[in-house]
Amino acid sequence: MLTYILTLITVDLFTKVIIFFNFMDLNFTILNDNFGFNPFINREQISIFNSLFNLGVSTNGLIIINVVVLVLLCLLYARIKAVFGTDKHIAVIFVLFISAVICSIIDKLLLGGSLDYLLMIRWICDLKDIYLFSGYIYLVVYIIKNVDLVTFSKDQIQKLFGFKS
Repeated sequence: MLTYILTLITVDLFTKVIIFFNFMDLNFTILNDNFGFNPFINREQISIFNSLFNLGVSTNGLIIINVVVLVLLCLLYARIKAVFGTDKHIAVIFVLFISAVICSIIDKLLLGGSLDYLLMIRWICDLKDIYLFSGYIYLVVYIIKNVDLVTFSKDQIQKLFGFKS
């Protein structure tokens, strides 16, 4: 699992290094400006929650939040693995989420924001955002296909979080 996380982080980081040093002035769009390449260092709306809800959380505050989320993701994965076991799908979902959070922390520490460069339907993003979005989609599909929410019981939730009945 660690190898996959490090690979995704490395791909994100090297892509940004190449863009930063070679392609910051390159801009193009296709399909009525819905898709394209438009690199810029985003220091204003560096968190989707910050921009959607106008929270005004500082970069340092966002770094702390990301570190807390990273720790929680690692603890949750370890707990799920210990209690229920895990399959490759659960591992991939956590690899995507954990990689995205680490990439976000690196961006904020090195750039004070994020080097966004992919324009997709008037939304500008980077690989870390794609990791995160892919993880969400994968999680939703996994839950729909594999978890019977009708029979998912209070006992299973208590078992996951270690509560006694």
